[in-house]
Amino acid sequence: MIDLIAHLALPAILVARTTLGTINHTLLSLEALRARNIPLLGIVLSGPENPGNRAAIEHYGAAPILAEVPLLDTIDAGAVAEAAKRFFF
Repeated sequence: MIDLIAHLALPAILVARTTLGTINHTLLSLEALRARNIPLLGIVLSGPENPGNRAAIEHYGAAPILAEVPLLDTIDAGAVAEAAKRFFF
């Protein structure tokens, strides 16, 4: 995917899970994007809220968290619309 992102010359949004291993995985992904000079708009966290992981990623990754998306029990138009209320004003 990183080759495609670089080829398209578009900024990236990194989506990262919030569970075990995410700090390491996210920081390595950020390093790979930066090594290719791919602009980063920010990070979207997916999964249960984890304030410790969020703070570590923001601090050590020096990247903004754009949104946190909870796990959805059902994925349909209604569930997505309800989750979207957290991001749009």
